[in-house]
Amino acid sequence: MTMNHLGGWYGFLFSCPIEVEILAMVFLYLNILYDIRDHFEGFGYNNSTASRTGDFFGWIVFTVIGIRNIKQITYAPAWMDAWIFHGIMPLIMATTGIVYQASIMKKNKETGTLADAYHNMIIVPIIVFSLITLSPIIWLFGSQWEILIAAGSIAIWVIMLTLDIKKGRLQNLEWLVGPGIKRFILRLDSKQLNPLIESITDGLNRRGYKSKITRL
Repeated sequence: MTMNHLGGWYGFLFSCPIEVEILAMVFLYLNILYDIRDHFEGFGYNNSTASRTGDFFGWIVFTVIGIRNIKQITYAPAWMDAWIFHGIMPLIMATTGIVYQASIMKKNKETGTLADAYHNMIIVPIIVFSLITLSPIIWLFGSQWEILIAAGSIAIWVIMLTLDIKKGRLQNLEWLVGPGIKRFILRLDSKQLNPLIESITDGLNRRGYKSKITRL
């Protein structure tokens, strides 16, 4: 079967312009998290290095290498048209996202933020699905350098994820209002701190709390 007649996930990656695919990944993996948090939480942030940097230098590089090899294929092997990739795998990945989000909610005993739910239910399944479906493409059709770069990009992501777990950065909001804000305040002088104190005081007063914070 020629790639022009291939359907499903591989057919889409082959037919869609790579520029559009890259922009879609940047939006889905990176930009939308800031936008969701800015709209619903009042402040756009992403403290996870695995998400902020690892997804860019890890998963996007890995995916682009896979897509590049797909676009260079003339005749598709029979397994690329297998129904497991186009039917069962997406269903499994969707279920994985729901189960993962449910496990996080059970562990933390709270629903978390909308951005966290989006990451757990959308981004994580897409990443796992991309790894499973593009790894054989890169291994079979990629050059030695492409295989090494793809493996290295995944290694970078795994290292960043490990560091995030150790430092508690996966709990974005909790890290921001704890170690994050502490690190930020320690780097400010009194001139820079006073506007921050005024903003915090105003916010607390608006919520009905009597703030005892004073200017420096």
